[in-house]
Amino acid sequence: MIWRQFSYFLFPEDILEIEKYLINRWDVLFVKYRTNDIGLKYVNSLVWDYFGNSVMLVKSSQTNLVKTEFISTRNYYLIDSNSPTIEIDVVKSLEFPEYLKIGRLYYQPRFFLEWEWISQNEEFIKWAEKIYRDIKKMFKLWKGVYYHRYGKNKDSTLELKEIYLSERAIEYIKNGGELNFF
Repeated sequence: MIWRQFSYFLFPEDILEIEKYLINRWDVLFVKYRTNDIGLKYVNSLVWDYFGNSVMLVKSSQTNLVKTEFISTRNYYLIDSNSPTIEIDVVKSLEFPEYLKIGRLYYQPRFFLEWEWISQNEEFIKWAEKIYRDIKKMFKLWKGVYYHRYGKNKDSTLELKEIYLSERAIEYIKNGGELNFF
């Protein structure tokens, strides 16, 4: 397995429930994915005041294994994609809370580096997989056909067969709400 990912639709209230669960159940720190300074920048919440930036989940005992890389063309640092972290993307739900937005939970048990497959450490993989499974259980696999406005003119449609939705998102869809992928 190269990566584990699932995408979902949720509301800001759902984010707060996920955050509470993570804090109460797991040994987890929240770290900004992108920062202007070298090193890890911790935040107290999945909900913070800068939009356009995912939050990374880091096991507190493994912060020393998380690396950053400087992106010179943008003049900022990112968490290195091969670090033992879980990306939890909730930003799009926060930018426009009146719309239902897509997010994702993602991590890499293995990665390719210098022509070689490298596995993350076993402690991280077990921790990440448990969080992945637990959070995925908070969503329902909703089957059906969905249409939404997409693009600048909002005149295109996209059809989906299956998607993960929070309970609030299911009610929203049942009541005629639209999915947004921007």
